[in-house]
Amino acid sequence: MKQPVIRARLAELIAQLEASQAFLEHVTYQMQNLNYEDQNRILGGPIGLLKMQAAKMNQFVQDECVQLMGGRGLTQNGMGQVVWRYRSASQFNGILGGSNEVLSDFAVRMLDRAYPRTSKL
Repeated sequence: MKQPVIRARLAELIAQLEASQAFLEHVTYQMQNLNYEDQNRILGGPIGLLKMQAAKMNQFVQDECVQLMGGRGLTQNGMGQVVWRYRSASQFNGILGGSNEVLSDFAVRMLDRAYPRTSKL
């Protein structure tokens, strides 16, 4: 890759993907090592935040793919067909599991339950 702008965009994509992967592995580790009651009490909020963060990262990646491909990323055939299929599938996948606004509200309410009532925020 000779273009520094493309390398910079790819670096941003890789950083976001790695952060999502680390968050996923952290939640998965907790799910494997906590008992069932603790999973229900502790992990509801983080799982909602994980889905929200992954959906936003997915949106960012698909937008960057279209930008990198130029007008070809919008075509159903030819060189841009992979990007077009990714875009159409990811829009559908973002709907599954709840909207980001609902999940973020749920995560904050779960976090609020965990804080002692005597703490001042």
